[in-house]
Amino acid sequence: LGKTFTKIKPTDKGLFYNYNSFIPDKFKQNLICSLAFRIYKIASNYNIFHDNIKRLSSKLHMNGFPKRVVDECIGRVLDNFYTPKAPLITVPRQEIIMVMPYLGRMSIVLKRNILKRNIMCPLGAHYGIRGPGMWF
Repeated sequence: LGKTFTKIKPTDKGLFYNYNSFIPDKFKQNLICSLAFRIYKIASNYNIFHDNIKRLSSKLHMNGFPKRVVDECIGRVLDNFYTPKAPLITVPRQEIIMVMPYLGRMSIVLKRNILKRNIMCPLGAHYGIRGPGMWF
């Protein structure tokens, strides 16, 4: 498979704004995060990613960025990729009622599957079978 690598232009001097310059801290953090994000997206394997992050860190240190700030920003970028996010539910669940005829064993299997998935789904209240919060 093809590997990606980054070519450094000969005109690259490794200059960014100095950490002690009079600009908001958020701009400084966004610089680090955007460069780390770009490196992550471009690198095809861990070795290339690691080499590019080391090169970025040394350039940032030459511009006065503290190691702690650089490591925190890079860690935040990696956390966004590797930390599973819980889905954000903004709409309440809609209750759906399904009334189904009794079909022998198939109905019992369906009831068991519905109970496993915690779905509220009545199969017909007139059968008199009742689960926890559900009618079957």
